[in-house]
Amino acid sequence: MSISRRNVLKSGIAVAAVSAGSTTALASRSADLIIFDSRHPVSAGFANARFAHKIDIAHEDANFWRNLRSGTESRKIAGMTGWSDFVLARGFLEEHGKRLTVETLQDGLFFWEMR
Repeated sequence: MSISRRNVLKSGIAVAAVSAGSTTALASRSADLIIFDSRHPVSAGFANARFAHKIDIAHEDANFWRNLRSGTESRKIAGMTGWSDFVLARGFLEEHGKRLTVETLQDGLFFWEMR
């Protein structure tokens, strides 16, 4: 069997695709706060698969993002949101000393973690 450049590239892409999903699943298991958007089925599924305190940002506009602005005692926060909601949440969490540790685009949404 000969190994071609095309086969090597195909296998590399397949491995990257498989590991990206599993990395997201493993990385967020230990999060004690999940931020998600119930308007997106993928994000809602992400939140439903975790047993942690959850904030649904679909309803945060109504209370002016009070849940995130008031600060959080959570050590590890994981989220799956659209870009604009990610930027807002990140800003509020950075004000409370949290720093971004993971950011990846997955299924059209941003998966991210902060500590």
